[in-house]
Amino acid sequence: MKLLFIQSDPFAWTGKMYLSAILKEANHECEILIEPAEKDLITSIKNVSPDVVAFSPTTGVHHWALDRAREIKKKLNSTILFGGHHVTYYPQVIEHDFIDIVCIGESEQAILELFDKLKRKEDITNIKNLWVKKNGKVYKNDTRPLFDDLDSLPFPDRSLYYDRYDFLRNQKSREFIFQRGCPYKCTFCYAHALKNLYSGKGKYTRYKSVDRVINELLDVKEKWGMESAMIFDEVMLFKKEWLFEFLIKFKEKVNISMVLESRANLIDDEETVIRLKEAGCKCIRMGVETGTDYLRNTVLKKNLSNKTIEKSAALLRKHGILLETYNMIGLPRETLKDAFETLTFNIKIKADYAWCCIFQPYPKTDLTELAIADGFIPKDFFDDLEPSFFISSPMKIEHKNEIVNLQKFFALAVKFPFLLPLVKLLIKFPSNKIYNLIFMMFYVYMTLITTEIGIRGLYKLGKLTGNYWKKKPSKSFSPSKSVPKLDPSHGEML
Repeated sequence: MKLLFIQSDPFAWTGKMYLSAILKEANHECEILIEPAEKDLITSIKNVSPDVVAFSPTTGVHHWALDRAREIKKKLNSTILFGGHHVTYYPQVIEHDFIDIVCIGESEQAILELFDKLKRKEDITNIKNLWVKKNGKVYKNDTRPLFDDLDSLPFPDRSLYYDRYDFLRNQKSREFIFQRGCPYKCTFCYAHALKNLYSGKGKYTRYKSVDRVINELLDVKEKWGMESAMIFDEVMLFKKEWLFEFLIKFKEKVNISMVLESRANLIDDEETVIRLKEAGCKCIRMGVETGTDYLRNTVLKKNLSNKTIEKSAALLRKHGILLETYNMIGLPRETLKDAFETLTFNIKIKADYAWCCIFQPYPKTDLTELAIADGFIPKDFFDDLEPSFFISSPMKIEHKNEIVNLQKFFALAVKFPFLLPLVKLLIKFPSNKIYNLIFMMFYVYMTLITTEIGIRGLYKLGKLTGNYWKKKPSKSFSPSKSVPKLDPSHGEML
């Protein structure tokens, strides 16, 4: 049996690599098609000849995924599978007549069981984590317990991407994820909603052993080569004993640079920062989110003060580690003054790159529920979301034009504070292509500084990400607007 992933962005996603590795280990096949890298998507699909075509879109990108799935079903009559974050919190997409299966939550065990049963021509309507449509009836299965033994998983199958696309194979940086789950309860994050989904079904925050992690890094270095490891674990620095063992072995055996993500409170002691630097950490990506304690702690429930962030930033700067910050503007209950306080706070902590997005209300997060309750968005708002959080805001907020424009100048103004008076003037004008160009140029510049992607790699990726800068399709794909609702009797929880 053969699974084919279709995606719109030119990035190598670890989740798909894991699924490919698991399926191939069980003598199934798995391939990937990145639409902008293919001359003709339908022809490429025919050449692959898959048994199942799969999409795992994020909210906003689901517009594109639904459009392509409808086209593929019409022209090829393929079995269509949807999974990923958006679908996990909005499984009702199966109401579309062109979607056959929906996967909710962590998918490795469910997809393997699905393909084994398909190969044996057995019934697939009772597989946990799956919603399955059969003869007009939707079988809604519960989620299985969380998979605990991460060490038993095979290494992610990077050949899925690298064998087909040289622009990914030739990159100098490789991305890794070594743990799952986050113990914090930030209202804007899907992780908290996923934790609620799996309540009572096992330990949510899980780690691979240090030795397993090191072996995976060495395997990638040997097979594909790399000059930098980009580790996107949510709370890699949470367990200090695990972290310190990792840093020692990383320096001894892998000995390349690395980029990590962390909360400020996990790097507010000098010993940790010194150890990170000695092990080869060149950059820390840290969530600031907003410059006001009220918004960060009362609205976002981040439980993190400005003072803690300032201390962490000062320690990183002292020991020569670059600081990339994550920020959001356009938040519920945020004023334009608050948005500028976020900008000036980044100036104060001397962020090397202040990454900033426009807040997007994603399904089932606590912040989305707050935004609905406060009247910033209607209940059925998914069609108003853009494919990128760099484009606009779906919310009814004051000074929307200024907020959208401020995002375009945010990182530039943090890097060059003398531009701030000019930025305050420019954001009053209507949004335009020149502002987008300024943002993209500085985005490219800072990406080159903080990663090992290289100019050629970044150029290739840039050519293939054009759709991320375009507004959503004009046609609606929301079940509430475009397809009939299923009769309640057509679904059952198994």
